[in-house]
Amino acid sequence: MADEKLVQFSTRYFIQTDSNNYVIGMLVAISEHEAEGYLAERLQEVSKKLFESIGQDSKFVDGKVVQGEPKPIFLTVENAKAIKSALLAEANTNTQPWQTQLLLGIISEEDKISLTNWMMYYKKVQEIDASVAPDISWPDKP
Repeated sequence: MADEKLVQFSTRYFIQTDSNNYVIGMLVAISEHEAEGYLAERLQEVSKKLFESIGQDSKFVDGKVVQGEPKPIFLTVENAKAIKSALLAEANTNTQPWQTQLLLGIISEEDKISLTNWMMYYKKVQEIDASVAPDISWPDKP
């Protein structure tokens, strides 16, 4: 250990692009080993200045960063299932106090209407088939 020499390393910057030249990954190598791995994965090494200029929807074309058109976001089945689960959880959270008040017979008419609207919404969300993503029409919240 005492005979090992510290090797000076300068931080190196790498980007990954998709088939349309959009920047889809940004990595910083803090060791020669990491840099070699990124090069082996065919990532593009860039300057720190260029790396820092990359923003949303950036493309890397002819060694330059340019602003691309906004990339469309596609709803996957997995994402649709997660959204559905989150919407149902939100509806549960919103309706739980009203359900308790209803059971105890202390709910106001206004809250009863809100509870009914939220439960109708819950039913609509429950009926959504996430497997047809991205062709899903999400119901409006009450």
